[in-house]
Amino acid sequence: MMVDADEHGMPQDLGGHLFDLSPVAIMVVDRNGRIVMANAEAERTLGITREEMMRRTYDDPAWHITGYEGDRFHDEALPVQQVLQKREAVYGIEYAVEKPGGERIYLSVNAAPVWTDEGEISHIVCMVRDVTAQHVADAALLEREQRFRALFEQSLDAIWIVALDGTILEVNQAWLDMFGFRREEVGSLNAADFYVDPDGRRQFLESIASQGFVRDVVRFRRKDGTVLDCERREVSLRDKTGAVVGFQGVVRDVTEQKRLAQALQESEEHYRTVFEQSMDALYVVDVEGRSIRANKRWLDMFGYTSEELPFLSAADVYVDPAERSDFLQRVSRDGYVEDDVLFKRKDGTVFTCHRLVVPLRNSTGAVVAFHGVFRDVTEQRRLVEGLRDREEKYRS
Repeated sequence: MMVDADEHGMPQDLGGHLFDLSPVAIMVVDRNGRIVMANAEAERTLGITREEMMRRTYDDPAWHITGYEGDRFHDEALPVQQVLQKREAVYGIEYAVEKPGGERIYLSVNAAPVWTDEGEISHIVCMVRDVTAQHVADAALLEREQRFRALFEQSLDAIWIVALDGTILEVNQAWLDMFGFRREEVGSLNAADFYVDPDGRRQFLESIASQGFVRDVVRFRRKDGTVLDCERREVSLRDKTGAVVGFQGVVRDVTEQKRLAQALQESEEHYRTVFEQSMDALYVVDVEGRSIRANKRWLDMFGYTSEELPFLSAADVYVDPAERSDFLQRVSRDGYVEDDVLFKRKDGTVFTCHRLVVPLRNSTGAVVAFHGVFRDVTEQRRLVEGLRDREEKYRS
């Protein structure tokens, strides 16, 4: 570019060259609304030449002006119109226009008046920034925040956000319901007050400082004093520098589950005691015939150890392996099997056993195993047969 210099060596029309070299799009509009000047960046931003621009007004229908969301943008809200009405500069006026080819871009415009010696506005200078990329990013961020907010509020689990000093910053409805507070009370609460263990808050801070998260079961207290067993998952919240600024936690009331688990454990322990101390031989086998459990009486009866049990199949104890198939047919048909059957011990000894076997079902009703009670009736059978032989001898 050739630039003429004045007698001092300074470029002539310096302001004009700076105007054209500005990295910001600039348009000058007269008080009638016609664009009378535009720089090169305005051409790049708006996608039309200066000559085309200067054939338009600032509110020309060819711009297809709308709000950012495609809504109507009133003429009086346009920056030129605002400057003319207010007689002062305006800043950050946001609207969208359409470039040739149909591409919509989002603009942020600052506008300032140029005054005549008589104190009248002769022109308005508009500085135009294309903020399309920022708007798209902001819209995506807003959408993510809205999705997070919906998940936060609609979660069935209680969620709280807590500052470093324990101040509770935000909670969802599930948290309010769980702990019995109203939303307007939350601002005066501190996380330390919820622990049943007075040292609980300090222990939490130590754990999360070393690991960055905490997952455990902790006892919290409701507003009415009720103690809850809670499963807690908390993570650290960090700012842009990586510094921890707070914590976000999901809290689930597991009081009832813990009570049921305790009851189940006690029931299991009671069952195990009865199972092990029974005078009858007890045996549990799955539907494939794999051994699951046997008490000491059963192990002694069949001559196996508890270590050998996992490798033992139900078919291994039948004298006639075909009787296993017969058993499955009968238990499927009748819902139980009670009979006398010949079994063999580990050492090969054959004995007669009276058995009562019933199926065990899961929550859907499907058979998953069989539970059997066994009694060695070999001696009783021998005595009965002896009595029968003696009776027949007397009759003869």
